[in-house]
Amino acid sequence: MPRSEPHDPASLTDAQRALYDELRSGPRADPARPGGPVDADGRLTGPFDAMLHSPAVGGPLQRLGAALRYESGLDDQVREMVVLLVAGHHDCAYERVAHERIARRLGVPEETLATLAAARVPATFADDVDATAVPALALAARLLDGRLTDDGDLDVLRDALGPAGVFEVSTLVGYYQTLAHQLALFGVEPPTGRRPDMTDSPTAESTSRYVEAAGVRIHLHEAGAADAPLLLCVHGGAPGAYGWGNFGQNVEAFAAHFRTVVVDLPGYGRSDKPAIEGGRYGFYARVFAALIAELGAESAHVLGMATGGAAAIAMAVDHPEVVERLVLVSSAGGLPLFTPSPSEGQQVIRSYYQDGPPTRERMRAYLEMMMHDRSLVTDELVEERFLASVDPDFMAGAPEGRGTPATTEQLWPRLHEISARTLVVWGRDNRVQGYDNALFMLNRIPDVEVHLYGRTGLWVPFERARRFESLVTGFLTDD
Repeated sequence: MPRSEPHDPASLTDAQRALYDELRSGPRADPARPGGPVDADGRLTGPFDAMLHSPAVGGPLQRLGAALRYESGLDDQVREMVVLLVAGHHDCAYERVAHERIARRLGVPEETLATLAAARVPATFADDVDATAVPALALAARLLDGRLTDDGDLDVLRDALGPAGVFEVSTLVGYYQTLAHQLALFGVEPPTGRRPDMTDSPTAESTSRYVEAAGVRIHLHEAGAADAPLLLCVHGGAPGAYGWGNFGQNVEAFAAHFRTVVVDLPGYGRSDKPAIEGGRYGFYARVFAALIAELGAESAHVLGMATGGAAAIAMAVDHPEVVERLVLVSSAGGLPLFTPSPSEGQQVIRSYYQDGPPTRERMRAYLEMMMHDRSLVTDELVEERFLASVDPDFMAGAPEGRGTPATTEQLWPRLHEISARTLVVWGRDNRVQGYDNALFMLNRIPDVEVHLYGRTGLWVPFERARRFESLVTGFLTDD
């Protein structure tokens, strides 16, 4: 969350006012250019508000940024790709979002954006991309990694870019590294930890619809081309859990490649809350196998997180014909090798409704336990999940509510039956499902690969959103 309040334009000192006016009247304020520096209330946005803390330094700094952006001799696409490589390297959400918007308008492909967000240099470029893209990004990568030993490769980059290009790329990297540091220090982030709204971006409202499958009315969100491969995303089970709440921040990126469908599990969100007879995971699998048919598809890639991962496993072993590739994130259905059972996180989840009435404080404690980076637990996120957790239907019928929980089958003895190519994704600091579950899956699932993130908890699609999106997209599109 922000570590200092934005400056009130009515309370600025003379020096701050001069810098404020300079920013408002400069090229960034041109309505023909995307990414203006002022919000609807007249406050400076992003890194610019931080500059008001020291106008004597902030003024020259913003003028350097304006020169790099509007007067540089670098190709526009190349400049934005270098900036996005820096943002990916520092996992700087604000600059990534702001400059992806610019890059899209310049025609940079989504695949390139996803690669840069993962802090990697694209292996190939479109034919119409300026020839300096390869040496500029190679030099930027060396600067970010501290690889400045004077060798033959560095000479090649110097020759390809020329003295002016080398100077501008190195200055561009240094400037945006400075902004990344300042944005982190002052806690400037997208609203509720998610990406700011973009033109034509899918929203919860614009993607919402219902489909009946196996006698259950399922609420879902759908985005992406109707003829693209189908990607079914199944959320985890916890107080206040629902589809968009788990995967909303990832929908836009996935929809660029897939017909992306994010469901509310039966019993959660706005889906029906039927009484479940028999095994809970098998029930989910039957419903979602039927849903794929109702969507007019024969099969789908299936991405499941936590409880949703167990549902995905059940689909893969009970209905293998409908599962193309499988992505399991912090998934239930494994076997902990050294994590105590029940885990710390499982105890927190079970106590949410049992130790007195639900409260916002208890929801905050749960979210802070679930994620490694507690700064992502904003007041807005707490409120969103708390209100969902006290919905009367959810409290009465959801397995993590106050109703009688359905039976959960043991799936770990059947992991060897999974025939789909599988990606297992985990956070090392997951306090609900320890990463020893991922190691067990690595040993049991025949065609499997495992990716572990450090400094990451259960909610990998949120804490590592862009890297997660790039990883999953690469896995699902790799032939």
